[in-house]
Amino acid sequence: MRNAAWLLALCAASALAQSAEPAPLQATLYLSQDDPRATRAREAVQAAARPFGARIDLVEVGIDDLEGYKRLKAAERDLEIAEPGEVTLTVGRFALTSKGARRDVEDLAEAVFARLLGGDEHKKRRAPDVAAFAQAAFGSKDAQVAQDHQDGADTYYEVRSGGARIGWVVDVYRRLACPVCSDAQFLIAVKNAPLPEIVSVKPVRELERYGKPLDADAERGFLAAFKGRTEKDAQPVDGVSGATKTSRAYMQGAAEALKGVRRGDGK
Repeated sequence: MRNAAWLLALCAASALAQSAEPAPLQATLYLSQDDPRATRAREAVQAAARPFGARIDLVEVGIDDLEGYKRLKAAERDLEIAEPGEVTLTVGRFALTSKGARRDVEDLAEAVFARLLGGDEHKKRRAPDVAAFAQAAFGSKDAQVAQDHQDGADTYYEVRSGGARIGWVVDVYRRLACPVCSDAQFLIAVKNAPLPEIVSVKPVRELERYGKPLDADAERGFLAAFKGRTEKDAQPVDGVSGATKTSRAYMQGAAEALKGVRRGDGK
C-alpha cells in the first residue's frame, strides 16, 4: 500500500513538473517555392533553431496558395510589419523579413531565438564605471566624479579636476518597446564651453541589431558622429540600419543631456 502511495505521489510530481515547463516559442517561416533563395532561407532558419531543440516550435507556411498567402497577410497585419519581405519569419510577437540584399531572416534568426529564450537580462540597467569613463574622455587621470542630480531616467555626474568643474558625465537610459532589443544605456561626456559640447559617447549596453552585436566599424562611425555636437547642431546623426529604435534613443538622449548640462552649468 505504501509503495502504491509513493508511486502515485511520484507520478503526480512528474506530471506537475512537466506542466510547469514553459510552452515552446512559436516560430513560423513564410516563403514561396518560386523564390530562388527559399532553400537557403529554410536551411538557415532550421540551423538557427536546431540548438534550442523542443524549446522552439518551427513551422513552415508556403505562400504560393491562397490559404498560405492569407495567413501571411494576417500575420503582417497582426504584427504591424512595416516592411513586408520576400521571406518572413514570425517569432512570438516579433518578425523578421528578407528582401533583396537585406537578409534579416537568414542573418538574425539565431540571435532572435537566443534573445527571446534568454530571459529579460537585456532589459535591466547596468552600473557603469563612470569615473573611468570620465578620466578617459577628458584625458585627466585625476578627474573626480560626484553624482549631482537625476532627471527622469538619466543620472548626471559633475566632473572636477584641479578644484574646478571641467564637465559632466550623463548616464542615459531609455527603455525600448521591442522584445528582442536591449534597452539603450550609454554614457555621454560633455565639456564646459560657451555651449556644452559632447566629448565622447560610450555604450553601457552593447549596440545591437535584434540581439546581434553591431560590427565594430558601424559602431565606431555611429558614435563618432556625436563628438563635438552642441545644442545648435540641427543636422540629425545618421541612424544605424536595422537599429532604428536604438539610434533614436541615442539621438534623443544626447539632445536631452546637452540641455540638462546647460541647466546644471547655471548652478
